[in-house]
Amino acid sequence: MEALMKNIWRIIPVLLLSVAMAGCSDDDDTTSSFFELSSTDLECNSNNVIDVVVPIEGQTYKLTVKSSVDVIWTTKLEGGSWIVATPVTKQSGDGEILIVASSNPTNIKNRVATVTIRNSVNDEIYRYAFTQSYDCLLYTSDAADDMQCVD
Repeated sequence: MEALMKNIWRIIPVLLLSVAMAGCSDDDDTTSSFFELSSTDLECNSNNVIDVVVPIEGQTYKLTVKSSVDVIWTTKLEGGSWIVATPVTKQSGDGEILIVASSNPTNIKNRVATVTIRNSVNDEIYRYAFTQSYDCLLYTSDAADDMQCVD
């Protein structure tokens, strides 16, 4: 009987430890992953490519990211050096995207660039197609539809 009591006292701490460890599971995390993009400067629609005409003097565009910390999001720029999009590295959680389009003082014709924003929580892809025409002098003939640019 004495040996049985010793064994019971040895088993009780193991059982208590097992119950305590099972109660510390992190499976009860009920937050779901999300990614939201907003801006006062640009439309935020993942269904279509958003065309943005940049003024000759340039412009800065700001997008705000609201995201759960487990979501990875990226910004990719394709185009010339006249436009910069930051950040360029993988991000997670909340953040900000800045797109800075420079001015066009040397009248480079029809500059184009695309900024793509992706995230790991869904298949939404945000694409912005930036274009910047050049500043030119217009002259017309007597015909109303005969406008031409003088370089």
